[in-house]
Amino acid sequence: MREAEARLDNARILYDAEAAAYAQADWFEPDLIAARGWLKGSVPGRGHAHFFGFNGCDYVLRHYRRGGRVAARLGDRYLWTGLDRTRAWREWRMLARLMALGLPVPRPFAARVTRSGLFYRADLITARSPASSSLTARLKMGAALPEYIWREIGSVIARFHKAGVWHADLNAHNVLVSAKGAIVLIDFDRAKLRRPGARWREANLARLLRSLRKLKRLEPDLKFGESDFELLREGYRLRSQN
Repeated sequence: MREAEARLDNARILYDAEAAAYAQADWFEPDLIAARGWLKGSVPGRGHAHFFGFNGCDYVLRHYRRGGRVAARLGDRYLWTGLDRTRAWREWRMLARLMALGLPVPRPFAARVTRSGLFYRADLITARSPASSSLTARLKMGAALPEYIWREIGSVIARFHKAGVWHADLNAHNVLVSAKGAIVLIDFDRAKLRRPGARWREANLARLLRSLRKLKRLEPDLKFGESDFELLREGYRLRSQN
């Protein structure tokens, strides 16, 4: 992976120069992606994603959007405090760093920041994890997850924690599970590298448990029980001890 930057009109683009010879604005525009025949699908919602192919690789385009009450006032705008501190730049570089550590994260491809006065909007493109669904989606499929997958989720989280990686929003939407049971974590724009500490590690696990319990309250038929999370903790403990 080789980091490169480009300026196109009023936007700045950070991209992997090993994956593309030059930056293209078309990567970030769903209408243009579709017009060029690259589009392979979309997923609606606040984390709206567009899947497309380019140079023989599959990618995911996500536009950064706010959640909660602040979204009503600012929508998809973020306060400008410098290019290196934008969400897109931080996440691209964090993913590159985590990949270098051998951790299972999506490979970053390109990021775009468009500034307008005191605010900016941003997008991120990463390699698409093959045949993967979010943990949320898997639990909604109607069949219970095998025990080994719960243990593997715990084991993967422990790998991140042993490397000092604090995930700011570890929830069921940000855990991807492949058809073969491989686990990938996503959404690292606010992640940090920290010194080892039991408190923040436990807080990460507790956040994931809360998200699973919330899903269960909203959908009582969801295939999740407290015993499943105990399997996750078992996998976490085994990896932490090694």
